[in-house]
Amino acid sequence: PIEQLKQEIIDMGQIPELILVAQDLTRYGIDLYGKPSLVKLLQELSSMEQVEKIRLLYCYPDMIDNELIEEIRNNDKIIKYIDMPLQHADRSTLKRMNRRGDGESYLKIIEKLKTIKGMVIRSTFIAGFPGESEQAFENLVEFIKKAKFFNAGFFAYSREEGTPSYSFDGQIPEKVKKQRVKKL
Repeated sequence: PIEQLKQEIIDMGQIPELILVAQDLTRYGIDLYGKPSLVKLLQELSSMEQVEKIRLLYCYPDMIDNELIEEIRNNDKIIKYIDMPLQHADRSTLKRMNRRGDGESYLKIIEKLKTIKGMVIRSTFIAGFPGESEQAFENLVEFIKKAKFFNAGFFAYSREEGTPSYSFDGQIPEKVKKQRVKKL
């Protein structure tokens, strides 16, 4: 809860940079308040004198809305940086990954974020997810060219027992995954 987080900050003293990190930070508050509450959290934390700057890590694109973008733009304590782990841009591959959105919707969000002066956008991508066709991979390559990220990390899909994708058809050979990561 916000009040508990504020108390932790008070207990810590002066904080040059407060890093808010979660698997998906944009979903903050849904479990506690029944609705997304990241903007409210940012407003509350940035009102505290001992917090100098706030950095946001791991914001999924489907919950980045105009209200959050405006808060980032107008709140001087929020570092103009966002880590948005997109993983892919091809619609069919994203669907297999159980992700919302597609390259087109992601580019619209990126375009809005880039209207913020000094905004830095970082992302991560997975190559070789089961069923990723050559065309799906090329869609990802073209998306990355258009997005022009400040920084991005690229990883080969790692098949892990116990995950849904472990048993998916269309497992990609290691050699192909490595070639795709190198190209990205």
